[in-house]
Amino acid sequence: MEYGDKHILVLGAGASGIGASWVLAQVGAHVVLNDYKPMTLPTAEEKRLVAAGVNIITGRQDESLLDGVDRIVISPGISLDIPIVKVAQARGIDVVSEVELAYEVSKSPIVAVTGTNGKTTTTTLLTKVLEGSGKPVHVGGNIGDSLSEVAYSMPADGFLVAELSSYQLETIKHFRPIGAIMLNITPDHLARHKTMENYIAAKERIFENQLSTDYLVLNIDDPVV
Repeated sequence: MEYGDKHILVLGAGASGIGASWVLAQVGAHVVLNDYKPMTLPTAEEKRLVAAGVNIITGRQDESLLDGVDRIVISPGISLDIPIVKVAQARGIDVVSEVELAYEVSKSPIVAVTGTNGKTTTTTLLTKVLEGSGKPVHVGGNIGDSLSEVAYSMPADGFLVAELSSYQLETIKHFRPIGAIMLNITPDHLARHKTMENYIAAKERIFENQLSTDYLVLNIDDPVV
């Protein structure tokens, strides 16, 4: 998506939402960062966002926030079942994760890791291996900094390593890592996903846009994988 002059609503004012809001402002979008909880952002972060032109609204989350919105970027901790998201989807407004934004702004290829257990260890080891190439390597997502903010700063000759949860993957659209690793899948987050089948489907999205020139590593010892 070309974000210039688009109106984007970012839901969730945690690290993911703050990073996404700043990046969206850098690429020319009109950004509203919203959190239903009354909260005060860290002073440095608030100043940075306000300087970038981001409108911060916390303590309410009514439908008027959707007026004129072209896309919603949703933070991973927010359920797709909340009222404002349901209304947005009924209006035909795109709802995507920060992972999708990271993919859109990244100049460097992305290598992604998912699984119920072992993601952080594997991501850390993979980062160390790639650093041996001598190229710029940065990590984001569930580990490290906001994925979209790291992606925005990455040079074309580097590697972005992303640790991804099912929450982050369930709202991707065109996200396509050149390499993906699926470690294991055991029952988890079923309060969010409702069924094991939904949870597996969210995990599987990590490779749904990959091409024959990309790489997928599957754990043959895991029965679900």
